[in-house]
Amino acid sequence: MLVNGVKSLKPLHRFQAVRSFASIHQDSFGNPLSVLRLNTKEAVVSDPEADEIQVKVTAALVSPDDVSAIRGEKRVPNASDFAGLSSVGEVTKVGGQVKHRKVGDQVLLFKDGAWADKVNVASSQAVSVSKSVSPVAAALFPVHLAAWALLQSLHLPPGASLFQAAPGTAVGTSVAALAKARGISVLEPTAEELLDAAFVRSHRGRHRAVVSGLGGRFGAAAVRVLGQHGKLICFKGRFAPLLEVATVDIPVSSAIFQDAAVEGFDLATWIAGHAALLPQAVADVEALLSHAEAARLPPTATFPLKQYQTAIQTAAEQGGAAVVLQW
Repeated sequence: MLVNGVKSLKPLHRFQAVRSFASIHQDSFGNPLSVLRLNTKEAVVSDPEADEIQVKVTAALVSPDDVSAIRGEKRVPNASDFAGLSSVGEVTKVGGQVKHRKVGDQVLLFKDGAWADKVNVASSQAVSVSKSVSPVAAALFPVHLAAWALLQSLHLPPGASLFQAAPGTAVGTSVAALAKARGISVLEPTAEELLDAAFVRSHRGRHRAVVSGLGGRFGAAAVRVLGQHGKLICFKGRFAPLLEVATVDIPVSSAIFQDAAVEGFDLATWIAGHAALLPQAVADVEALLSHAEAARLPPTATFPLKQYQTAIQTAAEQGGAAVVLQW
């Protein structure tokens, strides 16, 4: 829990049954390299409530959203004493009212405080992932689910085209792979092309579906290529603090004369409003992993939990790679 911006430990009021030995604690908001600490001391984890499951975490993605939450830029309800917004693991206990889950299932968690050895989570905050998917690959599912949700919001049929203006971002790379697997044509300009006035002019007003994970001049280029009834969806693709990400200027003429729209996207917000779509999204992502376009998915760098600082630094420096912590 957070008290005056500082995290304070919550009392354990349930039967204390399981011991945990590895977690990333967060004591306050700020630079992740300063406010996080690795805890390898024995801790007690209570039994799950009736509607909860207990999960032994095996891997977790390090994402821009995680870093934004640690810095205090992203509002997280019911803030935990642990860092992390998602992780993957194996169910070890099931509450009495939980159906459709059993011990041994592999699940993906969406919960603040997910970077802990053992986690109690409401069954509704977890989604099943086939055990044929490795824990590292499953930890990357938030990237692919964000890509799936972005495409869902654009309503693109096979044969449509997409302008992917998010070079060097893991979600942008996944969007392109998933779109191509669906038979959607994807234009992927480089960062240099997005900053080239001649290139942008040649595409001005030609695209009805655009995604962008970068602000400033990159985002401005994405706005300029929007065509009649076009839609631009922006997501946070950078690890830079939100206040350091330049804003995007949107010409009023685009909104008035072209009926163009610009929307923001946040995975946690999308999940809160579309939880019923998660099983289908996961099934589609699992199918993508066996598709030829899977070779285009973001490269993965893995780090043991004790190297969490190196993992965070690597994620920040190599925005196009997906970085995973392993327990």
